[in-house]
This record gives sequence, structure tokens and C-alpha cells, in this order.
Amino acid sequence: MLINLSTTSIKKKILLIGLLFVAFLFSFHPQPKEKETPPEEITEKFMVFLAEGKCPDATNLTIEPARTKVNITDTNLCMPYKSEIIEVNCKQKNDSVYCDCHELREGAANEQFNHIWHEVSLVLNEGEWKVCDFRFLKFGVE
Repeated sequence: MLINLSTTSIKKKILLIGLLFVAFLFSFHPQPKEKETPPEEITEKFMVFLAEGKCPDATNLTIEPARTKVNITDTNLCMPYKSEIIEVNCKQKNDSVYCDCHELREGAANEQFNHIWHEVSLVLNEGEWKVCDFRFLKFGVE
């Protein structure tokens, strides 16, 4: 028994199989990742949460050892205070970022204590910037 297949029919079948294969490949293509939040924005959010007395929200932006520091603050001093973030400057070194944060606090008894500078360290953790440490740098006037 002879099978007579026209070349046009074979071409159509090969084209259909090729299109199905391409569609199959694209169905497994990972979705583009949302744009990561820049470390400057994470630093500012973190400092604002602390100023607003929202330590649990600040904790969500941290990993250890910063998480422990926030939890200690939460049990002792997590009281809201008036604050304005003046400036955040960050420098990246590999998978780490070091940010200097200039904060203006209201209500200090001495004007010298209104301007406060902090250092906030962040690392990439599962594709997101997380605060891993923070510390007071200095008080002063602008």
C-alpha cells in the first residue's frame, strides 16, 4: 500500500507542530519580576516606620541583626515622634548597600539634637533589599 502525501500537506503539518512547540516554550517563560524597590526608598520607609511607632512594620523590612534591634526598641521605646527625613544617600558594594540618613526631629530640648544622622546597612535577601543593621552616627545642626 502506497501513501501519497503532498509536500504542501507535510509543510503545513511541520509548520503547525513548530507553532505548537513555540507556544509550549512561551507558556513556561517566567513572568518578568517586578522592579525592585531601591535601597533609598527602603531606608526612608524603615526610618519613617520607627518615627511613627510602627515597629512591626519596620521589622518587616529587616533581617538579623536589625530585626533584634527593632524588637528591643519595640518593647522599650517604640513611641511615635515627629520626624522628617531630609536626605538618604546610599553607596552599593556588591550585594550590600550602606545608606546615610539625615533626619530632622522636632521637640528636642536642645537644638543641637534636632539633626540626627544614621547609617543603615542593607543586603539583598531573596531579591529584595532588607535592612540588616542600623546605627546612630551623630547629632548636630545642619
